[in-house]
Amino acid sequence: MKPETLREICHLRPRTNLISAVARVRNSLAFSTHEFFNKNGFLYIHTPLITSSDCEGAGEMFQVTTIIEDDVKKIVKKEKTDFIDWHKDFFSKKAYLTVSGQLDVEN
Repeated sequence: MKPETLREICHLRPRTNLISAVARVRNSLAFSTHEFFNKNGFLYIHTPLITSSDCEGAGEMFQVTTIIEDDVKKIVKKEKTDFIDWHKDFFSKKAYLTVSGQLDVEN
């Protein structure tokens, strides 16, 4: 099956020789990389994906919220102000998808 066809029929990708071979090579490379750094005293750190910090002044950040647009309109109308009470949101403050894990590791 041609790779172009696989783009249209996603559920067949893992069953092809090409994609399964790529997955095995990728697995071996990732494993070897982690093994090398682990043997040399490095730690593998899972940095947060969601942050309230504007890391590196990256510009436009993608905001993450549980207050959907209609709810925001209700809150603004109810409080008769443009202020949104972020304590009512899941994160209790403005939250964004991070663009860097560097600051978290430096702390």
